Amino acid sequence: MPSHWSRRTLLASLSTAALAGCVGDDPTRSATPTGQSSSAPTTPQGTPDPPDSLDSAWPVPGAESGRSNYAAGVAGPTEPVAELWTTELNGSLTDPVVASETLYVGAGEVLHALNARTGDERWTRSLSGTTETPWVVGESVYVPTSEAVVALATDDGAEQWQADLPSKADGGFFATDHGVYALTEGDEPAAVALDHSDGGERWRTPLTRGPSTAHLFASDDSVFVSSGGSGSTPWRLTADTGDIVGEKPGIATDSPNPRFYRDETVFSRDFLPAAVDARPAPGTDSGSQWREHIWVTGLGPLSAGADHLYCVAPGDSVEPRGDGPDDSPGLYALGLTDGSRAWSTTDIDAATAGRPVVTDAAVIVPTADTLHCFDPADGTQRWTVPGDDIDETVIVVEDLVYATDGETVRAFRPP
Repeated sequence: MPSHWSRRTLLASLSTAALAGCVGDDPTRSATPTGQSSSAPTTPQGTPDPPDSLDSAWPVPGAESGRSNYAAGVAGPTEPVAELWTTELNGSLTDPVVASETLYVGAGEVLHALNARTGDERWTRSLSGTTETPWVVGESVYVPTSEAVVALATDDGAEQWQADLPSKADGGFFATDHGVYALTEGDEPAAVALDHSDGGERWRTPLTRGPSTAHLFASDDSVFVSSGGSGSTPWRLTADTGDIVGEKPGIATDSPNPRFYRDETVFSRDFLPAAVDARPAPGTDSGSQWREHIWVTGLGPLSAGADHLYCVAPGDSVEPRGDGPDDSPGLYALGLTDGSRAWSTTDIDAATAGRPVVTDAAVIVPTADTLHCFDPADGTQRWTVPGDDIDETVIVVEDLVYATDGETVRAFRPP
């Protein structure tokens, strides 16, 4: 089970946020969300066929460097999905990623490369240490483990290099076009940049203290390090030198608060009271700035599409301040540039909901027993299917949905 965005972390954060109903500022907007009617999950008839090809990818956690969980230019499955294939592996699985028609997933100390169209195994590679979620950049798949970072060739799994990082923070890894990055913990926590070609250390930037949440994301020229919750500013480090850009974060709180980046804006959630925040990235004033309260006792994962930010709100309803709306647990869509409320739905089990996956025509939300799909524009429910065999993290490539559950990788597609 990945440590980031997990339901376990979410439930822990809700207890931290239990005071949200009695502390806070007046809301900046008070539009009443639009509830959507519920319908029982249905199992589509027929058996899907494998696609002839896959022209898109989900190569890294969060889909792209900003980690917004948005597959741009992909319609997604707008019709109900059924199981296309399953592959049993040996060991607890990481989240999957897909690039060039290959699905990569870690299982214990082994990385597996599967045909993403059929589930057939292409190659495997045994590694030293327990694998974390792999990252694919160019012709390399970078695999952080409990002991090191290993770069493998995507075509056959041949080792390109290994960098020992015994003090790497769990989940503290990131790879993108401009570098490979890791967070170290201990007495001297730091952000470390590694060279793509040989894994050599390019720079090391000491951090004030280890971040509460080992979470990194990036822009075209910078890498960001999340520094905690409650509105804390992230570190922004230049990709070429590791210099700190803009405001240097102070001491962080201990509440977990992953973030993502889009168009010079850093988006995050806050706890007291529960709110979604958009702030210009450190070193710039050109990003969006807004704050929208959602009157529940805590917020869950955030994602963003072309126009909207999508927020899971799993907490109980609380008394709003001022003229705030009477909110309920569910899924909320907010305007990406101004935080205005577009729509909401209570037709999910928000307490068990995973992070929404966004495509151009679908918002897909996994819950404990159901996979939901909504129209990104207005929240209309497109379909629901039983999801007992789907974990909290799913990814989408073309019209396929991929998920892991225990030791099993599954692919789903409309029949």
